[in-house]
Amino acid sequence: MRQTERVAAIGSAQTKGQLFPIAQQPTISERMPNSFCFKGSIELHSCNTRRVFMAVAVQEPTVTDVDRVAAATLDVYARRCDLATEMPLAELLSVPSDLGALRAVVGAADRIVEIVLDADVDAAAIAPAAWTLATKGFATVVLVALDRLGEAHEGLRGTPCHLQGWWMSEDGVAFGAFETA
Repeated sequence: MRQTERVAAIGSAQTKGQLFPIAQQPTISERMPNSFCFKGSIELHSCNTRRVFMAVAVQEPTVTDVDRVAAATLDVYARRCDLATEMPLAELLSVPSDLGALRAVVGAADRIVEIVLDADVDAAAIAPAAWTLATKGFATVVLVALDRLGEAHEGLRGTPCHLQGWWMSEDGVAFGAFETA
């Protein structure tokens, strides 16, 4: 394959116009104003290019309140220079669970598991997980939106966990005091 044919094979799918062999490259003054020059071992010059507009639908990741609360909780551990990680609650429990979608922040030094309760889960559904975590030696804190704190008190009464309310402020996530379930 000659170099001109190779250039045509490389560039013809994206450009339309005249291709020049390397030995007969036009000077800059001979190029069209809208010509393209691809640098490398081969130069490709194209005249009469056609502009093509393409729309690409990109789904931006949505940041939920659960994401914000988990990130703020991790930030508290980082400021205390404590190791912490975020993981699905079901992974921490090592058993399949209906609570698999719930996220937990696990603090290494204090052996604390902070479960972020989302709006779709009934607070009482966390009670078995709190008991399991207590038998494994973890202290459990359930992070619940302030408007659901009363419901969480009713659903988790008598379980080995603490509740902590959170709300969104101008500065981000704000946390209330720890409360006994």
